[in-house]
Amino acid sequence: MARPGRPLESAPAWYGVLGATASVLICAQAVFAAETGLAVDLTPVVVIFWAVELDLLAGVIMTAVVGYVADALSGAPPGSMMAGHLGAFIALRAVVRRPPVMSPPVIVLLAAWAAVTSVGARALLHAGFGGDALPAASMARGAAVVVAAVPLYALLRRLSEPFRPREEAGLRR
Repeated sequence: MARPGRPLESAPAWYGVLGATASVLICAQAVFAAETGLAVDLTPVVVIFWAVELDLLAGVIMTAVVGYVADALSGAPPGSMMAGHLGAFIALRAVVRRPPVMSPPVIVLLAAWAAVTSVGARALLHAGFGGDALPAASMARGAAVVVAAVPLYALLRRLSEPFRPREEAGLRR
């Protein structure tokens, strides 16, 4: 139920804004890669946001959907991006419950952690199924995450804040 001054405050609206923002981000990075030839992967910042802000089930579902869309648009082997993002989400949830303050150094540290675990999970998947090793360009894609982590996290917070449901909705805060 929305508060009188905030009619859009609800869990479905919040999840919709988070999903739409992630979808726009994935499409923008796919277009950027097609136009410039430079592939970047900024979705680990979204995974960080969901690992910190959402409960476990909602975070896993949203991460799996974003990983599937990233698989479809990245040209990577099917399932590798989703496995990488889910690996990063689970690693973040195992290490971080809720940092006291999401300051820029904490966000950058979590972005680096998410990028490393995402690439590591994809490398394990490739090695386990006898595929080719991940190219160095795939590993270099994570460097953009560290650079863009703070402004992108702030953008996600700013876009989702008007739609954030109250604590009673069972969402992690």
